[in-house]
Amino acid sequence: MEKFYVNQETELLKYMQEVFSDKSRSAVKKMLQHGQFIVGGKPVTQFNYPLKKDQVVYVLSQKESKQIDYLESVSVIYEDRDLLAIEKESGLLSVPSENAAPDEDSAYIQVMGYVQSVDSRGEVFSVHRLDRNTSGVMLFAKNKRAEKILQDRWSELVLKRSYTAVVEGCDFPEEKGTHTSYIKELDNYQVISSPDDNGGKFAETKYKKIKSNDLYSLVEAELVTGRRNQIRLHMKDMGHPISGDSKYGAASNPLNRLALHAVSLEIIHPISQEELIFESKVPNSFINLVK
Repeated sequence: MEKFYVNQETELLKYMQEVFSDKSRSAVKKMLQHGQFIVGGKPVTQFNYPLKKDQVVYVLSQKESKQIDYLESVSVIYEDRDLLAIEKESGLLSVPSENAAPDEDSAYIQVMGYVQSVDSRGEVFSVHRLDRNTSGVMLFAKNKRAEKILQDRWSELVLKRSYTAVVEGCDFPEEKGTHTSYIKELDNYQVISSPDDNGGKFAETKYKKIKSNDLYSLVEAELVTGRRNQIRLHMKDMGHPISGDSKYGAASNPLNRLALHAVSLEIIHPISQEELIFESKVPNSFINLVK
């Protein structure tokens, strides 16, 4: 197996012809058709598949292309030497829980398996989490240097974190605004929100109602701070619990899941200092629920 880093924006077949300049165009096309080029954790056969600068392309032998295991409940959005961004499905843990069962799955386990299937010495480090039932964009570091920089400078390097939610009700006093509170984690693993200082941490969420019907509203939420369960608590505070969130007051669960999705993460790359935006589409089920 070989690994290549793209040095400028281009298309897959064009790039691989440059990499394998000693091979004929037809030979490279056959490699493409056989699924030997891996981008974003999956084999790509589209000849004009767009590649970004610093993106990783793995090249497998024909034998390896038949043996390699791929990601199941996550998909790779972006990968370079230092970072790996994924889209996580609802219902999957971000990282293994304490006292995890041997067969317990998580995004971390799947990503580690993917990284080590193409590089046995590869590493993955979790730098933030999503709730188990929240879907969307999640970021990992691929080396200790990137991990340490992200941990030490997270609030500085993360420029914007945006979510989309379907909440109960439609009677918002304002179409957009800011909600603040103090969020405190209790010893029994409960998290509470209060408008007054309760000894917890200050929390701030910007919100905007996008669309609504008689029962539900589609809301964009931007984390100004990043407290545990912040958006869920703030929607409850406002009288609009997230659909499916029985823990924080939801009366309905029409999607059989928590209707919260991390749609984008905008960061400054910890090594290159380049601004990057990782995005994931709003689930169609969210949009259909507010028609």
